[in-house]
Amino acid sequence: MAAATTYEAGQDCDSYCTKCKLVLAHVIIAMRGTHPAMVECKTCHAVHAYKKEAPSAKKTGTKRSPTKAKARQAKYQNLLAGRDISGAEYYKTTTLFAEADVVDHKIFGLGVVTQILSDNTIEVMFQASTKILVHGR
Repeated sequence: MAAATTYEAGQDCDSYCTKCKLVLAHVIIAMRGTHPAMVECKTCHAVHAYKKEAPSAKKTGTKRSPTKAKARQAKYQNLLAGRDISGAEYYKTTTLFAEADVVDHKIFGLGVVTQILSDNTIEVMFQASTKILVHGR
């Protein structure tokens, strides 16, 4: 069985650096009982709490589940399915669009007109989000 490691202030130890995002050599600068509390990275000199290992990829918390994003992505793919995207109309505010037209926007990319909101506004679903744009001006 391996002996327990003893620590002292000023001693080197390995810790996860929150700035470098790697487990690297650190110098112990503060202790909490017999364990390191604060360390300084020997690579970037950041001072932070001692972390024995990198945080796990699986986070717990109240982050939104990817279900909505997946459903939205599926809806976007369904809107584009079977359409000739090579003939997408380049978006200009002066062009008049109709529902189900494929739009090529220089910032948002390919989108599909999902709704005519008024004489001069349309709702367009792009891959990342839905936008309200002007048209026919």
